[in-house]
Amino acid sequence: MKTLKREKDFDRVYKYGKTARCPFGRIHYIANDLGELRIAVATPRKLGGAVTRNRIRRRIREAIRSLSPAKAGLDVVVFPYITAKSEDFVVLKETIRKSLNNIGFLFL
Repeated sequence: MKTLKREKDFDRVYKYGKTARCPFGRIHYIANDLGELRIAVATPRKLGGAVTRNRIRRRIREAIRSLSPAKAGLDVVVFPYITAKSEDFVVLKETIRKSLNNIGFLFL
């Protein structure tokens, strides 16, 4: 699992991709031609300071990483809401699993 970093890749996901909503945030996704999964977690400043935002990013990335097998060839941007800040990790992971399964992200 790689990280989505370039601004033009973010713009492509937001402009041409699809969006799924769940209790903890939005998931934007689009197919890529690279054959690999690239994920980014875009945490806005209203979620808190840098330590809080980084913790939210780490928790969401770990939840997605632990859900395998996943389809390759996707760019995914997760935009968490304030509810992700106080969510228990097990609940957050299950919510992410259900959301990703609904959009056809997982093979399950």
